Amino acid sequence: MERDFQETMNAVDTGTTRIPRSPTYIQYNPRRDLPLLLAIRNATFISHRQLWNHLSARGIETCRRSFNWRIRRLTDAGIVQKLLPLFPYPGPVYTITRAGLACLEACGEGLVSLTTESKTMADPNQIQHYLELAEIHAALEIHAEIGAHIQVGNDVTLT
Repeated sequence: MERDFQETMNAVDTGTTRIPRSPTYIQYNPRRDLPLLLAIRNATFISHRQLWNHLSARGIETCRRSFNWRIRRLTDAGIVQKLLPLFPYPGPVYTITRAGLACLEACGEGLVSLTTESKTMADPNQIQHYLELAEIHAALEIHAEIGAHIQVGNDVTLT
């Protein structure tokens, strides 16, 4: 696994269960952590299932267990904020924190419209709206992918 030694040392071992503390330092994997952070930031709010579908469709994540570990690690580090589930979307909802924005800015993925110095972050009253937008975005991507496999002409074939 990609667990950093410092992250392991920041955990409290109670004998039978391991209670994680917020790590002071975690090592980011640019191939897997950054796309996850970008997906969360770009969606503003995204459910656990939507995030998994988004990343697995792009081949960024292939193992659900690894994905769950990664999102838990970023949540514990304060890079991503975990919110309560919102019906009808199963699982928790995630949003980026100022620390997450700082990480993206340090990696050259900053936005002019949303920075660590922005006065306001995402409004939790609009979670439902952003979750619906994520569903629409996913449906359009599926439609575009199917459309790319259709040849236009006398014979319409799927490849």
